[in-house]
Amino acid sequence: MTANDIFQLGGTHAAGLATSGQTLQDPRYVEPGSYTIAVLGDTQNSSQSHPNIFDMQTQWLVDNKCSQNIQFVLHVGDVVNIDNTSQWDVAATSMNTLDGELNYAIAPGNHDCSSNRALTQFNQTDRFGPSSAYGGQSTLSGYYPAEPNSRTNTYHTFQANGQDFLVLALEFGPRDDVVNWAESIADSLPNHRAILLTHAYMYDGGQWFDDTVDPNDLQGRTFDQIRDSEVNHTESIYNPRRYSWASDGNDGKDLWDKLVKERENLSLVITGHQFDELDGYPYLLTQNNEGKDVYQVLVNQQNRTNGGDGWIRLLEFSPDGETVTVKSYSPYLEEWSYASDEFFTIQLAPIMEPLPGDFDEDGDVDGEDFLLWQRGGAPNQQSSEDFVAWKSNYGTAASQISTIPEASSLFLLTSSAFILGFWSRPRRSI
Repeated sequence: MTANDIFQLGGTHAAGLATSGQTLQDPRYVEPGSYTIAVLGDTQNSSQSHPNIFDMQTQWLVDNKCSQNIQFVLHVGDVVNIDNTSQWDVAATSMNTLDGELNYAIAPGNHDCSSNRALTQFNQTDRFGPSSAYGGQSTLSGYYPAEPNSRTNTYHTFQANGQDFLVLALEFGPRDDVVNWAESIADSLPNHRAILLTHAYMYDGGQWFDDTVDPNDLQGRTFDQIRDSEVNHTESIYNPRRYSWASDGNDGKDLWDKLVKERENLSLVITGHQFDELDGYPYLLTQNNEGKDVYQVLVNQQNRTNGGDGWIRLLEFSPDGETVTVKSYSPYLEEWSYASDEFFTIQLAPIMEPLPGDFDEDGDVDGEDFLLWQRGGAPNQQSSEDFVAWKSNYGTAASQISTIPEASSLFLLTSSAFILGFWSRPRRSI
């Protein structure tokens, strides 16, 4: 499917720009060797008024998990419109269709709470709490430790086509301690492609929520308030900081500064909250501190007819793990979208290769890796090959090489030959 074909159908490539000679495949089919991560936008209106459409979305994902090679599902939050039993019953029924079929992550939104972070049915056993099917998924690898009875802040790991993925699913306006926890998780898994999933991060049109004052504004307005005047509409009230119960949280710009731009392995942000169809803007593209591209994508069709018409966003990763074709399908309308903000390609930055000798996969080769080798925790138990890999790369970290080992490190290095000889020497049973 050429750029001209797509143009004739009513869409072009990302940001409305058709690239000469560029082609996109028919969205109905997945390239051999590719795999898909599916995204559900705000389903609040479906939970309230169109439960049949919510059911269609999750059933389509299960029915097409093989044809689309779906590996994981993301929900941007606002699962329900009102935190009440009837709407959670609808949402749980629809989402439970995925249980045992497709693993998924949810970043709860503001509508999923009753004006208090702790007041929500989300964490109940028959919803998405610790003892639920959601809480028991093998891919749900951990949760915010300060709140053991909550699954509002979680991280998920899975592998697709040999690529390790990390999904950080964070609350509406994540608090500082939650952000610090998320940073530690991302830093501990440097070889995983990290995705930040959080409900409120940016406006439609690609601008972060930013409640800080612009130092160059003569009226002393925040960046949000300046945007209000530019679009002639008050939307700054939707910044998480403007909600009394989330005023201690971080908005989109905070998350960019504290979490996203500092992480070399975080190349994708998925968010909701704002309506995504108002201006045809496909994504916000910004470079992190390493100069690598970070794509920030808004997915929320709730303002369309029938509570969103059942649209699903599909991120099809090519075999290289870096080229992503973004597609959109509605099982309710039985239609694929060819709009420029719903059918385009992006190119993610490569993820660093694992360091030989980094047996604990924390991004450096150090004494802890030696101890892991010594205790049989390396890939090939106590093999000389693994030891040589550790010794050759000792002191190496991601993008950094330590040239002068510390005193304790020198002891490990000088004793290593003796230890290698001891472990490799035939031993008698006594």
